[in-house]
Amino acid sequence: MSRYIEKVENMTLPALPMRGLVIFPGVPTSFEINNKKSVAAMKAAAMYGGNIFLSCVKNADKPTEKPEMYTMGVVAKLKQSLKLPDGNYRLLVEAVKRAEIAEIVRDDEYPTVNVL
Repeated sequence: MSRYIEKVENMTLPALPMRGLVIFPGVPTSFEINNKKSVAAMKAAAMYGGNIFLSCVKNADKPTEKPEMYTMGVVAKLKQSLKLPDGNYRLLVEAVKRAEIAEIVRDDEYPTVNVL
């Protein structure tokens, strides 16, 4: 049985670390964000075509300023963002393809990564 997994070409994308949630390609998923860096990454993705890199955090139970992400994740298309009355954002994303972090470009305002 042949197995083919489609991967993305080299891209530089804003990254969003996911706590307690795994995203799979082809499955629309809704979740909330409230972290300043996560909101900045979402806004950057919305301005530049709507693509964002999503990956799980290694230690999801420990809240840290700079969470360590797994290198494997997905490139997702931001379908909808809604600002809630409490200041959080509800995002609707659909993962397009599997991707892997080649390098972290910067991590000041929001994480930006090069993906393969």
